[in-house]
Amino acid sequence: MKRTISALLLAAFLSILCIPCGARDTEVPKSRAYTGFADVAEDSWCYDAVKLCYEAGLLNGTSDTAFSPNAPLTYAQLTVLSARLHHILKGGDGVLPTLPADADDYVRFYDGDGKQVGNLSDVEGNSWFFDGHYLSVSFREDFTPPFPLRVEIGFPDSGFHYEAASWVLPELGGGLWIVEEADMRELASHLNGYMWSCQAAREAGAWDQWWFPASYYLDYRENIDLLTTPHMESPDFDGSAWREDFAALLWSVCGDLPVLNQDPAIPDVPGKRYDYQQTAAIRSLYRAGILNGADALGSFRGTASLTRAQAAVMLARVLDPALRIGACNSEL
Repeated sequence: MKRTISALLLAAFLSILCIPCGARDTEVPKSRAYTGFADVAEDSWCYDAVKLCYEAGLLNGTSDTAFSPNAPLTYAQLTVLSARLHHILKGGDGVLPTLPADADDYVRFYDGDGKQVGNLSDVEGNSWFFDGHYLSVSFREDFTPPFPLRVEIGFPDSGFHYEAASWVLPELGGGLWIVEEADMRELASHLNGYMWSCQAAREAGAWDQWWFPASYYLDYRENIDLLTTPHMESPDFDGSAWREDFAALLWSVCGDLPVLNQDPAIPDVPGKRYDYQQTAAIRSLYRAGILNGADALGSFRGTASLTRAQAAVMLARVLDPALRIGACNSEL
């Protein structure tokens, strides 16, 4: 039978391919009951995906009654979805931890009686460094640390926590020296990264934004090595997320998923826009049946935006392997 679908409809079909196995009960843990959205009918192509993502705690509506399936996914929403997805894949419910009450408590100083006497705000500038043997820091002039002094670095429940007995050397201008009890290079990397990012977030007002707990979760709590794209170099959090952003963050959170399809021929990847790692991530998502192109040729079209419905379908494929393209049908 001849296919009568126009090239435009075929491109749309390939970019939002309906879930191959149809409606079904999945083994994805459900943290809440789906109550439905007025703008996602039960016979809609994205209904099952929206329902699954909502039940898993991954996606919410834009209101109590609306999902806004055709609205563009914003970069802020993508950041939050990426963090929630990582939390769910680790066995969580998608409810992200809140930000710490005091950002400066990432570094805490205690006296001999266990009383906290200072924190990161008492450190002068970005002076942590690694010299091969010790890690040192200089204090602000108006901060006089007691002796003995104990330091804790990292929030206890954040996945990174280090503590050591330390001492103050006045001849070094009040410098604090930590005996090498762990990998100082890793510790210095965490400290410098946190101090720089925290300062940048505060200056940009990000710390007060609704999406920042998700960014904090990915960057600091889980210390995920995020793959970036050209668009992510200066993202507009209120603007549309691009397909390349979605692929990069999805791969950063999930890694290489099981291969279901042969290595695809993608006309516009790598091209001039994507390096080796970015190309490998995109191709990995194609092979895993998460992405399948935006036109009949399987083009990636990374600079195009995507809708909330399209994102729901691809996220549902991550949550439930049976929904991935090629998982239960031979016609791809």
